[in-house]
Amino acid sequence: MKFGIHYGYWLHTWENADLKYYCRKAANLGFDLLELSGHAILSASEAELRELRELADGLGVGVNACHGLSRENSTSSADSAARARGI
Repeated sequence: MKFGIHYGYWLHTWENADLKYYCRKAANLGFDLLELSGHAILSASEAELRELRELADGLGVGVNACHGLSRENSTSSADSAARARGI
């Protein structure tokens, strides 16, 4: 079993988060994975993502992506249109 932590656990705002800092922090605390939001991945440059991958590989930390959907786009909604938008 692997244990991970979402970088948002330590954030006060989603803007300008230093992903490499949180990767190191997760590794230093013994986590196997760092989970990132879709926003963090989409707003980072290819070079930043490459550097993060190299750092994570060197630290033995996996990187996982997730994205929370709004109520209007929730795949668990009772509204079939909302589920379709989520998919």
